Amino acid sequence: MAAWIDALPAESRRERREDLAPFSGVSWSETRKAGGWPPTRFIGRARERLADTLLVTTLRWTIEKLVEARRDAVSAWPDADGRVRKQLEIAEVLLEQDPLRSASPIRPRRPDIVALRHEGRPWHLVAPVADELRAVEESPVEFATRLIAPDEELRWRLFHLAVLGSVLVSLKACGSEVTWLRPLSGGSSGPAYSVLAKDGRVWDLWFEAGGMWSSYGAPSPYAAAAAGVPGAGGPLGADVALVRPGEDAVLFECKYSWSPQVVARAGYEQALAYLAEAKTGLVKRARAVVVGPEGVVEHPSTTNTFAGTITIARPNDLLDIVCEGLGVA
Repeated sequence: MAAWIDALPAESRRERREDLAPFSGVSWSETRKAGGWPPTRFIGRARERLADTLLVTTLRWTIEKLVEARRDAVSAWPDADGRVRKQLEIAEVLLEQDPLRSASPIRPRRPDIVALRHEGRPWHLVAPVADELRAVEESPVEFATRLIAPDEELRWRLFHLAVLGSVLVSLKACGSEVTWLRPLSGGSSGPAYSVLAKDGRVWDLWFEAGGMWSSYGAPSPYAAAAAGVPGAGGPLGADVALVRPGEDAVLFECKYSWSPQVVARAGYEQALAYLAEAKTGLVKRARAVVVGPEGVVEHPSTTNTFAGTITIARPNDLLDIVCEGLGVA
């Protein structure tokens, strides 16, 4: 802690001071002129050390944000702070010491971060931490994108979750009541949510819907066709599915790709297969929606087939599609 306090650069200023006791900087001649001798008060100029404002306010803000982050992290994983526990404990105590105690936490701007990098040790180490925390607070989406976008395995999975989120938001906007049933899972044996539509009908909302065949006691056409092929995999299932068993289904195929061929052609082929399967012993009516990224899909487009309606759309188009699928548009 002392090392941090010593590291705070400071400026000095001399100010006129009067005191009842002698102090460093007393002017004896002024003191004698003002009050005779022996003096009853002492006059002079005292040097006051003022910590650099930018460094103090930025350090306080950074430590406070780290303390918050640590609290959140250890609530999920008790040893999340294992490698930096001692340092963070010292930092937290430092908040109760001057000059940090009397300072206000101020989020640094980009120019402040640049200035911090040029202050030498330890400030060149504080700067990148403060910059990461600043990015989180200013734009959590930008920060998450920076962390996650390079990971090929996470991007498409997050797109699936984003589409599910858009469907949930759309359901509520259509006047439906949504009840959570179980944690999301790629191999779930039951629907993740129950949906009570505005007209009183109840729907199941599935995430990774391959398990709906066994759940509803319906034979999977794909599983039957591939029975003679070891390792061919289990039943097919849409990424997200709204189902009223024996009646209706809205099936969502998520295609996270910047290739129009992958989104449109491959998505259409999969949607057509889902429709054909769903109407083979699962529901009477079905609609399929291929959801692709904004920028690849410029606007929603729809066609009718013998198996059912297929729409290729963006996440932002799902409100109208979901309401129409529920029959409450």
